[in-house]
Amino acid sequence: MSIFWMGASADIIPSPGDEVLGMIWIIHEFEPLDRQEAGYRPIQVNVERLDTHEVVSCRTYVQVEDYKKKGCVTSLAYKNVIIAGCRESGLPDDYAETVRKLPDNGVIPDRVAGLVPESKTGS
Repeated sequence: MSIFWMGASADIIPSPGDEVLGMIWIIHEFEPLDRQEAGYRPIQVNVERLDTHEVVSCRTYVQVEDYKKKGCVTSLAYKNVIIAGCRESGLPDDYAETVRKLPDNGVIPDRVAGLVPESKTGS
């Protein structure tokens, strides 16, 4: 559980028939990102670009085992940030809607309330 976000961090969990959409960023220095993403470990994944269907090798992050606590769900604040990222990146509206429907714990901590995009995201 993230003390800052007051809930579980997001994770990529393989599930037949599901897909994860996102953006491909070119990053030359990983050390600062690795430090920021405490609770995650980097992995390499093959990603198909939607525009060209080219498959490229990309780095992403998945939770380390210590963070995979049973029954702990993402805070509403963290989920709102993910939804805002979907929209900002131009991902399909139905994908953002799928994320919106994921369970959350309803928490928006006071310390991040002004930093988190407002969203119509009920659980």
